Amino acid sequence: MRELPDENGARVFLNELSEQHPRTFRNLVAEPGLMSDALALATWSPLLATTLIQNPDYHFWLNRERSNSRVRTCDELRESLARFALMNSSLNPQILLARFRRRELLRIYLHDLRRTQTIVETTEELSNLADAILDYALSLARQDLENKHGLPQYTDENGRVATADFCIMALGKLGSFELNYSSDIDLVFLYSDDGTTSGQGARGEVSNREYFVKLSETVARLVGLRDRLPGRHGLPHRRSALLVAEAEVSDQRGGQHLEVLAGVLRGDEVEERDVSKVNDRALQVPGPGGNARGRGDVVGRGAHARAPRRARSGPTHGRQGWRDPADG
Repeated sequence: MRELPDENGARVFLNELSEQHPRTFRNLVAEPGLMSDALALATWSPLLATTLIQNPDYHFWLNRERSNSRVRTCDELRESLARFALMNSSLNPQILLARFRRRELLRIYLHDLRRTQTIVETTEELSNLADAILDYALSLARQDLENKHGLPQYTDENGRVATADFCIMALGKLGSFELNYSSDIDLVFLYSDDGTTSGQGARGEVSNREYFVKLSETVARLVGLRDRLPGRHGLPHRRSALLVAEAEVSDQRGGQHLEVLAGVLRGDEVEERDVSKVNDRALQVPGPGGNARGRGDVVGRGAHARAPRRARSGPTHGRQGWRDPADG
């Protein structure tokens, strides 16, 4: 314990665990390796200490995962999230995504502490985690809106009715696979065509613009980008407004004019960016159902120079680019 960064914090963690979850505490005592890892996480990150206290079953999950330091791909994390959602179907979706993120941070940060992953591997896996959560949030949001308004449609050059496309483009550190524990997530939401929805839903027809604005807002809310809780991070409550800017961005079909629905959502600030200068390298990300594109399961990454790497710092209760709701 003397080698830990917070010896007193380790004692407090063990006392709380023994009082609140005596069975888990006894299992930890019987597993010295797991005990060492849990104490390392708890003393290096108060946020993860709280996570372990609030979710005693995570200790058993961590015991299975801690020996495998291989970087999880986005597809693997999507599958893991689907299983997690199935086992926690009663949770509010926003809380579910926050808890999944916290659980995966236990594994990622442990490998970071033990130096079983390089910095490049750690930032790549954090980026994959963000992608998986965004993809799941997009799927949930789109299903909800389709149930209310039907599919977003437009009439193509041949007079045929087609479904409008939608994508989320990642800029900044997420866009270059360099996301760290406290990075902001910079996103631009794009849709392909104006028109109206099919109206085959509970609330009838709306314009594609209104549909995709609602879709962007819902995704941002689900992943914790939309608002801040008063006092939670020392920031005032602020509801991020969506900014609209015209830009020409080539999609994979070539040369089509797309409208930028959302500016960059950066924490409690919203900044308008010159998206026309971004070289969009769109990557097709299969949705939960396995469709390579479907109606827009696309995460794009803006090409730009890589920023210098910073020293490692773990998950904390301080300001983060995408917050966790008060999930208890």
